[in-house]
Amino acid sequence: QIASPGYFFKNTADNLAGEIQHSLCQTNCFCNKQWRQYSSSTVKFGSCLKIGGIAANWKSARGACQRMGNGRGHLASEFDISKHNFIAWMFMDDYRIKQPYMYHIGLSYDAEKKGYFWEQPYGKKVPIEASDFRKWNEGSPNNEIGACVMAAQASSSFDLGWQSVDCSKKAIRYMCQTESCD
Repeated sequence: QIASPGYFFKNTADNLAGEIQHSLCQTNCFCNKQWRQYSSSTVKFGSCLKIGGIAANWKSARGACQRMGNGRGHLASEFDISKHNFIAWMFMDDYRIKQPYMYHIGLSYDAEKKGYFWEQPYGKKVPIEASDFRKWNEGSPNNEIGACVMAAQASSSFDLGWQSVDCSKKAIRYMCQTESCD
């Protein structure tokens, strides 16, 4: 393969030098030790993912992730089925984690804005509507249970879906995310 997908240039481009410079900055995108890189065909670089070390409630997990990844960490987003499955298999593949599989993700309900939002670096949030992907378990979302979201096995199958959870109570493992490029 001569070129990376998404990196092609035309000498007639208005900002050819800028495009080349930007692509060179993306070439050293990698994850630090203990992080696993996730990339997809729609994203030129990717994200680094890491399972949180100890069980924590959603709010504590969010704080732990923010301290990871050079201060740019956050609870993981699942914008598509591919990333959802990648994260689920990371948990299933870890011999220290037993069934039923469940973990906190970076989705929560904002009562002020009346909607679900994904955590992002620096406290910025992305509305759930930014993606068509939804993976709710039966009975969720349910803000009476809680405003935060975890991924959990709905039954004895290995299929995990999103489930409402109290932000301060349920102590489980969690998935942190940071970008693979500076």
